[in-house]
Parts: sequence; C-alpha cells; structure tokens
Amino acid sequence: MFDEGLSGIDDAEVWRHVRQEKRFLITLDLGFADVRRYLPGTYPGILLLRPRSKGRGSMEQVHIFFPMIALVGLTFVVLLLIPYVRFKAGFQGRLGRDDFKFGESPNVPSDVSLPNRNLMNLLEMPVLFYVACITLYVTQNVDGIALFLAWLYFGLRLCHSVVHITYNKIFHRFLVFAASNVVLAVIWARLFRDLFK
Repeated sequence: MFDEGLSGIDDAEVWRHVRQEKRFLITLDLGFADVRRYLPGTYPGILLLRPRSKGRGSMEQVHIFFPMIALVGLTFVVLLLIPYVRFKAGFQGRLGRDDFKFGESPNVPSDVSLPNRNLMNLLEMPVLFYVACITLYVTQNVDGIALFLAWLYFGLRLCHSVVHITYNKIFHRFLVFAASNVVLAVIWARLFRDLFK
C-alpha cells in the first residue's frame, strides 16, 4: 500500500483499487475477513495475516499459561503424594481404614495428614492466581513483569509445599506463604490498573 501511495486510505478505497487492478491483497486488517462483503471467487484473493504476538510488544500472551501449568503440575504431585503416604502408613500399621471413614480421624499421624493439608492450600489462594492469569491472557495484558510475577508466585508456592510437606517449620512456611500472597496482590493490582486505565 505504501509503495502504491494508498497507505492511510479507507477499506472501501483499497478494495476499489484491488478489484480495478485485479490484485491479490495481503493484509493484517480483519475487516477484509468478512466473506459477506468480500465474496470468495469475485476477486483474485485475500490473504489475512494474523501475527502470533498481539498487544504488549513482542510478548507472547500464551506464555502466561506456563506458570499456571507448572502450578497445576505441583497440585497433582501433591495429590499423588496423599495415597502414597497413607498406604505406606497403613502397611506399617500406623493407621487403619476407619481412620479415613469421615475425613481424617485424630489417629492419623501428622506426617500422613500434611500432604492433604497442603493440597487444600493449593486449592485455595491459587484459584485467584488462575483467574488473574486467564484474565491477563484474555485482555492481552501479559507483559514481561506479569510473566515474572507469575513465575515468582509459582516458585513461592513450590517452596511453601516443600517446607510444609518436609520439615514444616511454621515460621518458614509463613514467610513463603505471606510472600506468595504479596506477589498475588501485586499481580491483581497491575491487572486492575491495566483494565481500568
């Protein structure tokens, strides 16, 4: 269009030139995708290009799903750990089948109940993380900082799970949990800023 001196003109004028000169149009303009207006077979052709990266510069919006997938993976690892520790404790004679009849009875040793407690943690605050990430993707507001914060949130949740399931020092667990919530609050604050600016 630039070489033809047609840059900046409206679609109708572009289309008039395309038809008049029997040209094949290559465009990024979604307006030319309307097959009701541009009936196939009545012109040489239209090629509509859609670049993969939209919005925030060259940032691939889909990358926001990777820390989400990592957190889902962590959740499933903890989920699989629950039957492992329960069966192991059962085979060692430390608990019986009835200890889980109505949830976990007081007879369940703390090391056996920790993975279950951690799974519950992974199904609480991270829900807000998933919603924020999906909203960032849908609104095309993923940038480098959002991606860094998302990976930082995953890293802190991973640390929280490791501390919780292994040596379970409450102060360490609290620090990592609090830090993850601060990161989550920053993710949401930035999202609100981007949505309402």
